[in-house]
This record gives sequence, C-alpha cells and structure tokens, in this order.
Amino acid sequence: APLEEAVRGAEARLLRLERDREGQARLYERVEALVVARTGELRQNMDRSLEVIVDKVRGEIEVLRRDMDARGAQLRQDFRMELDALREAADVGLCMRRVSDFEEQVQAELQAAREAGAASARQVTSVEDVLESVRG
Repeated sequence: APLEEAVRGAEARLLRLERDREGQARLYERVEALVVARTGELRQNMDRSLEVIVDKVRGEIEVLRRDMDARGAQLRQDFRMELDALREAADVGLCMRRVSDFEEQVQAELQAAREAGAASARQVTSVEDVLESVRG
C-alpha cells in the first residue's frame, strides 16, 4: 500500500509537471507570436519613416536641381549680355580683361552648383543604402 501511494503521488506530480510544461509551452507560443507581430509592426513603421525621409530628400534634391537650372539659365543670359556689351566696347584690351574676369566668375559659380548637386546626390545614395540595409 505505501508503495502504491508513492507511485500514485509520483504519477500525480508527473501530471502536474506535464500540465505546467504545456502551460509554459502555450505561454511561450503566445510570447513568440507577440514578438513576431511587434517586430513586423516596427519594421513597417521604420520602412514608412525611411520612405518619408527618402521622399523628402528627393524633393529637396529636385528643388536644388530646379534652382541650379534656373541659376545656370541666368548665368548664360548674363554671360550673353556681358558678351554683347563687350562686343560693343571699343577698347580690345579692356574687353579681353572683362571677358576673362566674367568667365572666371561663371566658372566659379558653376563649380559651386556642381558641388552642391554632388553633395545632394551623395545624401540620397546614403539614405537609399540605409533603406536597403533595413529592408534586407
């Protein structure tokens, strides 16, 4: 009889342990499902945030391009006007100096515009790289 009671007690403890283990397994599955869901939500939020940033940077680059195009058009117009004025000038030496000075000014402004465009392109590439690494 004491042996049977010991066996029944051991069987009861075994059943309790199995129920506890099953409860822990269900809890683990719920936690795992919650982690997967939250991770997905975070990824979506991060992707949306990065897309907003990339769109904003692209918009800013487009504005810079339009500004650079307008600046280039204005520089070309100014250059033509200056050339016309130089053609009308009587002193050839004075004309040559004015052309040279204006050409240097135009070259410096065009170089500054190119550098600004290149910097913007590097920013977009960097943001796109970050977006790709996050999505990957």
